[in-house]
Amino acid sequence: MRLLLLFLLGSLLTLAAPLTTSAGSVRSRVVPKVFCERPRALRLHRFEDRSARLECGGRAIVRVSVPG
Repeated sequence: MRLLLLFLLGSLLTLAAPLTTSAGSVRSRVVPKVFCERPRALRLHRFEDRSARLECGGRAIVRVSVPG
């Protein structure tokens, strides 16, 4: 009987560990901020492969690619 209780406790702990680590990673997402001296000069160029490039005054400041 003790052996079964130990197995139950071990399986519950193993199940609880991934649940607590995955919930914490969702909240810790960092969003990068970009700066452009002339906001009216911002241009977003989208491409057929679903990637994009953000330009400020003709200079690329951010390039985003979609894996896949």
